[in-house]
Amino acid sequence: MQIICGQCGRQYTFDEHPPDEVLRCAKCGHYILLNPQPDQSESYENSGFDSPGAEMGFAQLAQQILSRRMIVYCSKCGEQIKLTKRLAGRMIRCRFCTQLLRVPFLDDDDMTGADKPREQQDSYVAAHERLHAAGVEKAKARQAERTPVTSRLGFWFILITLIAIGLAAVIRYRPQIRSYVKSLIEPSSSQPGPQVKVAEISLSEIPTIVTKAVAWTFFAHDGYIPARPGYLYCNLTVEIQAGKEPLTFSDTGPAVILKNAKKIFPSLGESLLGQDYSVPIQAMSRVIKLQPYARKTIVFIFELPVSLRDVSLEIASLAPQTVILPAPSGPLLPLAGEYVELQPRNCRPLLRDPIMAAIQASAPQSLDISHRDGVMIVVMSGVNITGRGRLLDEDLYEVTLTKDRDSLVCKLRQIDDNRIVLYLSDEPMHQLTFYRTKPLSSSILSRE
Repeated sequence: MQIICGQCGRQYTFDEHPPDEVLRCAKCGHYILLNPQPDQSESYENSGFDSPGAEMGFAQLAQQILSRRMIVYCSKCGEQIKLTKRLAGRMIRCRFCTQLLRVPFLDDDDMTGADKPREQQDSYVAAHERLHAAGVEKAKARQAERTPVTSRLGFWFILITLIAIGLAAVIRYRPQIRSYVKSLIEPSSSQPGPQVKVAEISLSEIPTIVTKAVAWTFFAHDGYIPARPGYLYCNLTVEIQAGKEPLTFSDTGPAVILKNAKKIFPSLGESLLGQDYSVPIQAMSRVIKLQPYARKTIVFIFELPVSLRDVSLEIASLAPQTVILPAPSGPLLPLAGEYVELQPRNCRPLLRDPIMAAIQASAPQSLDISHRDGVMIVVMSGVNITGRGRLLDEDLYEVTLTKDRDSLVCKLRQIDDNRIVLYLSDEPMHQLTFYRTKPLSSSILSRE
């Protein structure tokens, strides 16, 4: 006869019916119930199960046998675990301590439901009780080992917390503590008679402003963003010290301003001269925060008229301070000469004016400036543009550029002895910067 294991599918072949009613699979350990021989039906009467002939099939008989429960004790914590017999030979996890356990296989007496002798059951119970007691003792020992470590960690945590709270209190109430200690150390006045206590205010408790330096510059960024005609950028270096209270303010107007009797000039923010940025900008706007008694040096940038001299500096709620602006130094050499355009251009793309578009289409440009009969002559040979100019101020000219039938009125400003700026419009991003390449004498001689 042939028998197939219902758990793993292994086949067993026998010449005659096995003498046992239950076989154990050699591969997976699963128990296989066999149909009894016709002359062995009385074994079911003594096994505690119903006879197969009493309208019970093989599947029902197997379910009845395997649905019976068994008791297993955890080898780690000793707790009692109730399981069904179908879990024999498998790995389970203790629901009390999560220990992995292998469920033991039962012998034939367990499978047939026969009772063990009373002495054997008592020995099993005693063994399980001893195992449970050993697991409890191990758990108590592990708890005793962990308790000192936990206690030490808790002690150090509380100690560090108290130290941190103490340091924070000292930092917060430092002025009061210092004044109290000073009153204890200094001896009291020995003059007789009633004494009048005069409140003394330390200068460090009052916010102060100190002007360190004033510098004029033509560009808000290195070689980029020139000032408007008649204006210059002013880098004002200021040292600010907070008092006993924190100080917070924005570094742009209206929190930081320069003003005179006629006009107010707001700050553009902190100067960026000498700093490398991927996109040239005028200044950086941010919020300044000073802790009590802290000191900070800030360079503010303003766009001011060239003729401005006496102004008042106001920062947040601090007391105003008078600032005297020095006169900016002007160019020493005449404007005539040959120039080439400096990069990068401060021009926005797609200029619509015909002359602006012609200048923008080719780069870099060259510019020749000469004087004839008291009139300034401007020539841009690369784009066939000529112009005439007249003096508006000491370093500012009005120039009319012409190309074919188109004309454009713009401004030309001399920055220093070798640099000039051509303002195609009064709007931002319409400026070209040029640099003198030929000495003045050779330029004049070549034109004469």
